[in-house]
Amino acid sequence: MFSKIFGSATKPATVTILPADISFIVEPKKTVLLSALDQNIKYPHYCRVGSCGTCKSKLISGQVRELTDKSYTLSNEDIQAGYILACQSVPKTDLVLEVPKLRVE
Repeated sequence: MFSKIFGSATKPATVTILPADISFIVEPKKTVLLSALDQNIKYPHYCRVGSCGTCKSKLISGQVRELTDKSYTLSNEDIQAGYILACQSVPKTDLVLEVPKLRVE
């Protein structure tokens, strides 16, 4: 029943980051941030637990399962605009994210 309510990805998801046009794979049950770092993508981050907001990313398309309540970190305006915390987001589908602070080397 839990997976029916919250969803459970059973296959890898592809995440595309704009404006850098970088794509990477996220394995089931892994967060966007950890998967990006595992693949040497310089994703902005600091705390990795959803409290600092450094990994704030705009969800352009797709769906995520959030591990914690983002309202403790993000403003109501950010939430309404579609922002997520990459460190607390597990993809349920393929995603397109806007990450303006991403360092591309």
